[in-house]
Amino acid sequence: MSTEKVKTNSPTWGGKRAGAGRPRGRKKKKICVSVNETNWYAALSKWTDKPSWLVDKLIFRFVSNEVLP
Repeated sequence: MSTEKVKTNSPTWGGKRAGAGRPRGRKKKKICVSVNETNWYAALSKWTDKPSWLVDKLIFRFVSNEVLP
């Protein structure tokens, strides 16, 4: 009796999975946001959720109000 494992060539082992990864055409962009300490704490005092969500909402509001050429 052998103690070696028998390796089978299964098509589901390794390699790229179908439908995996970011959808084509979508790209992430990095932006830099600066807020002074007074404005940040004023915004946090009115915000009840996580601070990172506040940043997301403010960026979304800025981008949606921006007029594109």
